[in-house]
Amino acid sequence: MNILRKTFLAAAAAAFCLPGISQDLIRSNYKYNGYNRIRTERILVDPGDKRPFMTSLEYVGFPDGSTAYMLELNYISSVSKNAPKGVPFTATATDGKIISAKQIYGETTDKRAFPGPDGKPVYWNKLQYLLEEGAVQKMASGVKNTDIAFSFEPDDYLSTNFTGDEFGKAVKELYYAIKSEKPAEEELGDLIATYSNQRNSLTVITKPVEVKGENATYTLSMTYMYYKEAHEEGYDLNIAVKDGKVGEIAFETPVTFTLEDGSAVSLKEERDAADALICYPDAEQIKKMIRGNVTAINIAVPGKEFSDSFSDGAFSEAIYKLYNTLQTVSVL
Repeated sequence: MNILRKTFLAAAAAAFCLPGISQDLIRSNYKYNGYNRIRTERILVDPGDKRPFMTSLEYVGFPDGSTAYMLELNYISSVSKNAPKGVPFTATATDGKIISAKQIYGETTDKRAFPGPDGKPVYWNKLQYLLEEGAVQKMASGVKNTDIAFSFEPDDYLSTNFTGDEFGKAVKELYYAIKSEKPAEEELGDLIATYSNQRNSLTVITKPVEVKGENATYTLSMTYMYYKEAHEEGYDLNIAVKDGKVGEIAFETPVTFTLEDGSAVSLKEERDAADALICYPDAEQIKKMIRGNVTAINIAVPGKEFSDSFSDGAFSEAIYKLYNTLQTVSVL
């Protein structure tokens, strides 16, 4: 195994979704400005001794009722490549039929290297293709070969043979994950409060959303952070408790969100604060709170443990709106 492939596999395992690691392959599902979008997480395609890559899929429902799918490929490389719009992609299905598309992603001007596991700089080389559903279904039935152009030069392309149908199986897994989802019916609305694109980071903060429990009223907001030098992202969940119901909440106070099935998401207070929670959930914990329906919250304040319950799904609905609002502008 060459050094670059080791770097790619280690980086993918550390930073992105691999088959078997996450039960939830759906990254986001929302309706915004009339467009329905259901996007998957990225999963690794590793064709043995060939060059591995990550792939994801997104369903797009247009306001006129038409639909399409966005196929994304990501290659980690020691060399930066910006494939121009229009360069071709072809996939040969197991029945010999050809699926073709053109690259549509416009690379940003501030693309930069980030450190691989060995500390050496690597780049994220991204390609996107718009496909009809029939083309996605054909790839999901099996792919023997792909030819991917990175420029209009005749020799600047990557041809990959899949002896184990690694790519077709990945597309099938992502496609059926999307098909298991019901497109959102209600618009997200305008919930972005601030968007700050700095030299080394992007920070996006939502507007607050109010939720009423049995014992208190809460104001929720969420922050998305993308760290350009590390090529990583994170989330802050901010919960203000109205009317002094809790009081001082010390750093590292345990906070538990109980879900409808009896399971829980456990977080902690990340600062010293009064009647306010600042927690750092990861994306999987956020999605679990959305899908699992939060029915109760418990804040383990010493000497005065605070609990509250939610009977109408309002808490999870608020988390859904905030998280998916951030997905409309997320980088990864």
